[in-house]
Amino acid sequence: MFIEESCFAALVASCLETPHKETGGFLIGKEERRFIDGARTKCLTLNVAYPVQTRRSGRGYWQPGNLRAYSRIVDSIRAMGFDIVGEYHSHIEDVAELSREDRDFIEDELKDFERKGIKVPNWIEIVIDMSKREYERKRTRGCECRDLQKKVKCSLKGIRKQDVGYFLTIAAYWFDTKNLTYSEAYVHIP
Repeated sequence: MFIEESCFAALVASCLETPHKETGGFLIGKEERRFIDGARTKCLTLNVAYPVQTRRSGRGYWQPGNLRAYSRIVDSIRAMGFDIVGEYHSHIEDVAELSREDRDFIEDELKDFERKGIKVPNWIEIVIDMSKREYERKRTRGCECRDLQKKVKCSLKGIRKQDVGYFLTIAAYWFDTKNLTYSEAYVHIP
């Protein structure tokens, strides 16, 4: 899975908008071939991360707050000819892994999509773990990212205050809707 720059920026900004609460939204993308690690590879490219603004969220949860608005988002994205390929959500100082509640939410949501006639053969769920760190001295503003085996780890320093940093671990999980199984995907960013 490849996350384009603008999509990556939207994911990070969505998390940092309310760093003390979980956030989430839709992922729009398409399958294509890209150069990844020096080879032309077939992958899912994520073009857009669309945050759900009418959400209810707290330190350990996020969910649509207005189901009509949520449905309007889905209908609008589809009317413009884009494919919803998954969702993203954050965890606050936890782990970048799917919880049982996350899995239940995904499965219920896809059943709802199916009732509306929306077919999604594979679903990608990005989980972003975010933690905050306070420093004794000021840091230079910046963002550094590095690949882990399948995940990407980013540190953002001096964003709001020069003595505060945020650390994000980005993971992605495929949900095979036919076999009802999950597997971790490789995350690539520019």
